Amino acid sequence: MRSDRSNPTATHHGEEGISSVISTILMICLVVVIVMIVATLILSEPLPDEIPHAAIFARNESGNFTLAHMAGDPLKEGAYRIYVDTIHGLIDETANFTGLKDGIWSAGETLTYNGMEELERVVITAISGRTEVILADLGPGGRSRGTTPTETATPTPTPTPTPTQKDALLNTGTGKSGTLAPDGYLEFKVTGLYSKVKIDNTQYDLIIDDTVKLMVGTKGKGRIFTNWPMITTFDYDDVTLYINGELKRNGQINEIYISNHTNLISTLTLDVPPFNGWTKLEVDGQIHIDGDDGRRIILYNLMPNTGGVMNLNNQLEDVYFVGSIASYTLG
Repeated sequence: MRSDRSNPTATHHGEEGISSVISTILMICLVVVIVMIVATLILSEPLPDEIPHAAIFARNESGNFTLAHMAGDPLKEGAYRIYVDTIHGLIDETANFTGLKDGIWSAGETLTYNGMEELERVVITAISGRTEVILADLGPGGRSRGTTPTETATPTPTPTPTPTQKDALLNTGTGKSGTLAPDGYLEFKVTGLYSKVKIDNTQYDLIIDDTVKLMVGTKGKGRIFTNWPMITTFDYDDVTLYINGELKRNGQINEIYISNHTNLISTLTLDVPPFNGWTKLEVDGQIHIDGDDGRRIILYNLMPNTGGVMNLNNQLEDVYFVGSIASYTLG
């Protein structure tokens, strides 16, 4: 009997075990490779750009139609479109709005229309990738029609102040500053998408029918800008934010964008202490002060004017206000 013969059955089972292990390893490697390929494809896709927001206001004087970028993000050439409503529907007239100096439409700059169409309605949109949203839908005379991005346009009341409101302008020279009185507030109902308030670096994304209240504290120097139906600036360091009656946070407003709103209420009061300096005060078209004046000036219930604009800048040592007021006192 030979004792050195190998066992063929044992060898066969050993080879099967090795083959099973190798198959498992190859399968794991294949899955890892597939996962890496998919992850690479996903991560290599460019992140979508944030949709810009800007307040656009139109003026039509003596046949000279201009669009003014009042506040918000700069708009690069090619990142926005301007449509004009004609008997054939909306047509792209972006190329006929000229005035860019560096290819960027920034706050404070205007575009002038050089085309041949009658401008009864102008729609300005922002483009980000495949997304196009409405920045402004302006009707006759440049007033906003109050539309909301990506939604079917619905009629919105013209932003005419209440009967007690009077259009006003206040402008003072350096040294004659003013502050908003403590506990005055701006309250409104949100009716537009993409609306938000960022306070002390905490962002609150708002939804339709949210009621927002912005109450000013003891630090009443800053800026406000509204261009109906948008609110794009409420730059004060001491603001208490309420949403639907619930106190959310107190601090500095870092950013605000309200794309559409209604039911605006204001108890904001601007107090300009007595100081002898150049002053201009105009209320409902009547000039009450135009020159050096040392009286105290108080404006009550600051609101947008009949053009839908409220522009208050009292953050430095002077005051500039365009809007409407319920009343005023001189003393």
